[in-house]
Amino acid sequence: MKKIFLIIFFTLGAYYVGLTQSFTIDSNSVIQFLYNYPHKIGLISRTYNVLSPIKIRNGFASVKLIKNEVGLFILINGTGRVYKAVSLINNSVTFDRIDSTEFYGNTFYSIDFSFNNTVYSYGGYGNYNNNGQLRYYNQENEWSIKGLNQELKVLDHLTNYLEEKSRLYFIEAPKIIESTGLKTTKYNAIALSIEKGENIILGEVNKRINISNAKLICDFKHMNGSLIIIDNETYLIDYENNKIYKLINKKIEALFISTLKNEYNTFFSIDSNIYFYNKDKNILSSILISKSDFKLEPYPLYGIVANYELIYTSLITILILVILFYTYKKFKTKKKEHKQVIETDISSNEFNNIETALINALIKSSKNNSFLNVNEINEILGIKKKSLEVQKRVRSETINKINHKFNIKFNQKSTFIEREKSIDDKRFYNYIINLNNIKIYRG
Repeated sequence: MKKIFLIIFFTLGAYYVGLTQSFTIDSNSVIQFLYNYPHKIGLISRTYNVLSPIKIRNGFASVKLIKNEVGLFILINGTGRVYKAVSLINNSVTFDRIDSTEFYGNTFYSIDFSFNNTVYSYGGYGNYNNNGQLRYYNQENEWSIKGLNQELKVLDHLTNYLEEKSRLYFIEAPKIIESTGLKTTKYNAIALSIEKGENIILGEVNKRINISNAKLICDFKHMNGSLIIIDNETYLIDYENNKIYKLINKKIEALFISTLKNEYNTFFSIDSNIYFYNKDKNILSSILISKSDFKLEPYPLYGIVANYELIYTSLITILILVILFYTYKKFKTKKKEHKQVIETDISSNEFNNIETALINALIKSSKNNSFLNVNEINEILGIKKKSLEVQKRVRSETINKINHKFNIKFNQKSTFIEREKSIDDKRFYNYIINLNNIKIYRG
């Protein structure tokens, strides 16, 4: 029973795709042109939800054509399966399957393109969810994921691909998240940096253009934008420069409108030519189109989104600079305070007046079997009103210098001014000079 189930499963799977490891179909003018064309083509028009030029068994498979310098490829909608054209003999073209995909069903309506002669697939729908994965077909016949800074819900809609700049532009349409019922209402213009793996939200599409009714004619690399039709009027939307151009050549516009009514058509652009295919007549035609056929609209494509990350970074930078400035000022002030209160001639081993006064006070108290405490020493040094940090620093420096001078002057290796922990409070010290050192000092 298990074997029967597996046979049925794989049979149905193969029938769904309509293809196995290779297939041969009757060629047409589009396939022949793309097969023989030696260069890459940015994007070939959408074939989703329409009957593709490729007939599979008793029906049609929704496919995407990709042409790069490696060859001509077919991607089967929603499956991740990749086929490469390997021969064109007379009117028949043979495609071999080159991937090893086992699972499918979550990449319907993905944006498929070639970057640096590698096939990419971006976003898609399946399993009740829109995904924002950027996948690429690697040399191991597998699909791999390229990391992105943020994952958007991406479907194939009004794209513009600039391979030389590693940029893919598209419109993120409103959607319903089926698992939660949450809805979005905005049409956002998005720029994807393919090399960096960064999605950048450029802004919300201008409401003066009815983007919800837009239909893509084709990506028009020559004019840095996408040709679209809205309510029987043709526009070119330039994501990179945030501009909208309206087609004023009515002859060309009438051609686009009439051609789009035939759902078998395929569009793509090469240089300044738009190519379009009529399946009924099996004719691939082209028309020259230039900037003179358009006029610039007086409003932008999208409203500029405030770069909150840049603003946040700038504010943080300013705050850090302010903190550093005040820290520096505080440091300079403290340094000034820390500047030795007692000016000592370091070239001389003679005791100065303040040092002598401290020594005499210590000798007097020591002879009376007493001591000087911290406060008394601070008063003699004139630092009683200074901060505790300054008091400690000056007191320590002064006593160290006196001890050093004493040892040099009298050829000793002892501690002239000694300190002892206070009996009353172990946190504080008392200072004395022993009788032997007093005798050496007095001579």
